[in-house]
Amino acid sequence: MLAASIGLAALMNGRLVMHLGMYRLTLRALRSLAVLCVIYLGYSLLRGGRPELWTFMAWLLLAFFFVGVLFGNINALAMETLGRVAGIGAALVASGSLAVSVVLGALIGASFDGTVTPFVAGYALLSLISLPLLHWAAGGRPVPHRPVCPRRHGRQSGASRRRAAGRWPRQAVRFLS
Repeated sequence: MLAASIGLAALMNGRLVMHLGMYRLTLRALRSLAVLCVIYLGYSLLRGGRPELWTFMAWLLLAFFFVGVLFGNINALAMETLGRVAGIGAALVASGSLAVSVVLGALIGASFDGTVTPFVAGYALLSLISLPLLHWAAGGRPVPHRPVCPRRHGRQSGASRRRAAGRWPRQAVRFLS
């Protein structure tokens, strides 16, 4: 069930990126995750670190959805400027994120006290720390005010779609020959 929320996020990510842009979508997902985690941390503390199972599962579903949106977009943003060395860059990004996540996960796991509080607090703290890191990594560039792919007035006709779909193979054949 939790994996389904990550899968749904991955399916929705393509359309959302086209309408919002990768940086803006990542920023919104990270802000939403941080707010969600801080609110649930407060609720968890009010319940003595032992909230009801259904509220914990609902929080996990939403948190995993936002994490699913963040997965691909943060990796793509990290490799955006690498160009020719994207393969080496992908390996370095994966190795670095693995090393950092192992250390932080071990710290959160070591603080387990029989309640969900350390887990939720870890999510809240790390998502809050990630917000300024995302801004720093973007080099302070402003968020574009318009969507990447603005909606057109009306829909594309079936004939237009077929013509556009038929163009690609001919162009690819010309390019490859």
